[in-house]
Amino acid sequence: MPLWFFLVVVLVPLIDLFVLVRIGGFLGLWMTVFLVICTSVAGLALARWQGLRSLVAIRADLAEGRMPADRLADGALLMLAALLLLVPGFLTDIPALVLLVPPIRRWCRRGLGRYLRARGVITMVVSRSDGVNCESGEAVIYEAGAELPRPAKYVQNEAGR
Repeated sequence: MPLWFFLVVVLVPLIDLFVLVRIGGFLGLWMTVFLVICTSVAGLALARWQGLRSLVAIRADLAEGRMPADRLADGALLMLAALLLLVPGFLTDIPALVLLVPPIRRWCRRGLGRYLRARGVITMVVSRSDGVNCESGEAVIYEAGAELPRPAKYVQNEAGR
């Protein structure tokens, strides 16, 4: 088991529980429960609202023939924020609420993009059968965010991936 997995699955909930107990000792049980529920409900409502905005932007990008890589990354970060908000506790709420701020999410998205480009994950293969950019049956690799020529046909390799 990797060390980071151990830290995330075991230590973060333990530290979160410790923080909850300390805050509960200071504010009282019911006020602490109320705050945990309020941050979860408010954060999830905000994540839902921003997630719907991202979905509309993804559809607009696809309708205009653009690769919606940035919008998809935003959606993934919003899903991570929503997941963190579902975990009870203040320690996980802090990074979740920070991810809901669009400029910070943009900064995280750029870092994620650099990481994925360094690992060779970000590429898209588009097969063109009309011979505009390449011979029939060849493939063209587009970087994320590139303008896609129309009509583009998405293909799978022999393994179905």
